[in-house]
Amino acid sequence: MTAHVTPRIPPLPRSAWTEEARDIFAMLGGPGARETGPNNNAIETLAWHPNLARAFLTFDIHLLANSSLPPRLRELVILRTAWANRFEYDWRHHQVVGAAIGLTPDDIHAIQYGPEAKDWTDLERTALRATDQLCGGGKIDDITWQALASALNQQQLMDLLFTVGGYTMIAWALNNIGVKLEAGVECGFGVTGEKD
Repeated sequence: MTAHVTPRIPPLPRSAWTEEARDIFAMLGGPGARETGPNNNAIETLAWHPNLARAFLTFDIHLLANSSLPPRLRELVILRTAWANRFEYDWRHHQVVGAAIGLTPDDIHAIQYGPEAKDWTDLERTALRATDQLCGGGKIDDITWQALASALNQQQLMDLLFTVGGYTMIAWALNNIGVKLEAGVECGFGVTGEKD
């Protein structure tokens, strides 16, 4: 996974912070972020377009904080989506999030190998297979869908679809913008392998 040497759209410089940009920073960082900034290159880049940023962050906050998916399953799906899209920024950030909710180094390694890696539960394997199908062709096959539907309710099925879709969209956008990883953000478990 590699990023552009120079971002195509750099983070919004402090001299250009408008009230609307500061509102965006506060959405995730609280009131203090209006003055300190987000300490997050993705948010600082999205702040060039406050209307888009506000809409996207409202959606992203749902996916992260209000999703009906169990947190472990949500993070497996996000990480597999990042891996499939060669999206290093979220691959590294969500290793940190994953570690905080209990993902292990072995889990992170296994995400790189996908649904066929050993030790997944049936639901995890099916969710990873569905993620690969969505990332590869935009459609989950009937067998995989039936297996998902036997384990997840309607809201969870929708949250899974929108999680893969939302993280694919942001991968496309930020990969093409060339958003850089912040200094000091480690890859969680030292897992940096290249996609096959």
